[in-house]
Amino acid sequence: MKIDPNSLDRSNRIDSTGPAARTDKTFKDALAAKAGQTSKAADAQPLAGVAQSYTKADLADPAKADAIVDHAVREIMDREFGNMRTPDREQVAAWLRADPVMREAMLKHIRSLAS
Repeated sequence: MKIDPNSLDRSNRIDSTGPAARTDKTFKDALAAKAGQTSKAADAQPLAGVAQSYTKADLADPAKADAIVDHAVREIMDREFGNMRTPDREQVAAWLRADPVMREAMLKHIRSLAS
């Protein structure tokens, strides 16, 4: 297709001489508006259900911490990866449970929410 800059058809041209239209809406505002449209269940604090099920003393016990991490991983998988194929879900869940950085991040977040 050849584009002719001298064409008389000006219906699809953009006026580059005028000022750009501003909406004064930032990305943060747009993200907050989108978040406001989601259901109340989706707006709940991530892993809040897990944190309510355990105390901070439970988090100090290594055996209970493993159970807490398993519970958190199940909640994350159901919430975020519900449509993923089962073999893929199992691989992601195994990685979340085994990765020390992810494990510590989950426990830290649950500690901040636990009573």
